[in-house]
Amino acid sequence: MSFIRNILRTREKAHLEDLVARDPSPSVFARLARLYQEEGDLAKARQTAKLGAAKFPENKEVCSLEQELLKLDRDTEIKRLREHVEKYPNARVFSRLAELLRAAGDSQEARRIVVVGMRNYRDNSGLHYVQGLLEADEDRHEEARAQLARAAELDPHNYGALRVLGQVLSVLGKHAEAAEAYGRILKFAPDDGEVKSLQRLALEAAGVAPAGAAAAAAAPAAPRAHPPAADTRVMPLSEILGDMTSELKELVGAPGIDGAVLSDARGQPVAAVLPAGLGEALAAAVAMDLRKAGSPVCGEAGLGALEQVTVETTAGTICVYTLRELSLAVLLAQGAKAGLADLRARAFAQKVLGGQ
Repeated sequence: MSFIRNILRTREKAHLEDLVARDPSPSVFARLARLYQEEGDLAKARQTAKLGAAKFPENKEVCSLEQELLKLDRDTEIKRLREHVEKYPNARVFSRLAELLRAAGDSQEARRIVVVGMRNYRDNSGLHYVQGLLEADEDRHEEARAQLARAAELDPHNYGALRVLGQVLSVLGKHAEAAEAYGRILKFAPDDGEVKSLQRLALEAAGVAPAGAAAAAAAPAAPRAHPPAADTRVMPLSEILGDMTSELKELVGAPGIDGAVLSDARGQPVAAVLPAGLGEALAAAVAMDLRKAGSPVCGEAGLGALEQVTVETTAGTICVYTLRELSLAVLLAQGAKAGLADLRARAFAQKVLGGQ
């Protein structure tokens, strides 16, 4: 009987996957997500529910299912990170674990993890960022400001820290400083419309004329984020390779790898596991811009197609790998062994290319 049930389940799943691509409905997304969950493929289940919620944001069933599966995935990741902290402690694991515990509503445990992490990694931007979030949650705005400012000082590209810092400064009535914080984001993400709006409101509250807002928003060329259009179609599951988050977590679990993002041909993130405070859209846009910058040069020089771009910075290294139309960006910690990270990244690439 179990053999027959498996055949029927496989047929139903194939039918639902076809409907997701051709004629999606909330019930189709919900049933397909449940089938994946019953099979133990939580990553695909969550991705399916996420797509359904994006397509039908007013449907309570699929949105509730997305939240349920998100919690299950978060709890699984918290368990994995706890084990990682015990065996292979590093600043990234501490900050990510604290961030997830806060998201799960366990602020007390999140604070404990931050304190433990700070004992050995006092100058880690991610830990100060999570500490700032915890202070802001409890309306301790001055304490939050100090922690977030420190996080941004340690990592000038900590998007999350700068954005929340701007919000906290506005609450404190320091609107000019809030506008300056938003301006620091716009220096490396000049096309972020939400941050532009927040900066404009802060400048208006500070009594700065609109012309001043326009001037403050001006910034040198930097990697561009490309937010998805409102009418972006829901891609068939075969096109998005399922959810690659689980595989990325294994990749990022390797020593020296601080984060990774897999993005599509439009520069949109497909899956990401990143340090606290770094947005998926921004990381994916950086990968796309580095690939765009390197590809023409290789062609003009007769070197063939671009396979990898490596950029070393004062804070670490970013490696971008071309996986056909996809891009994989891997963030390495300062002093990390690039050879080992490269082996891990190429093993991940084989999984991706094998699934296409």
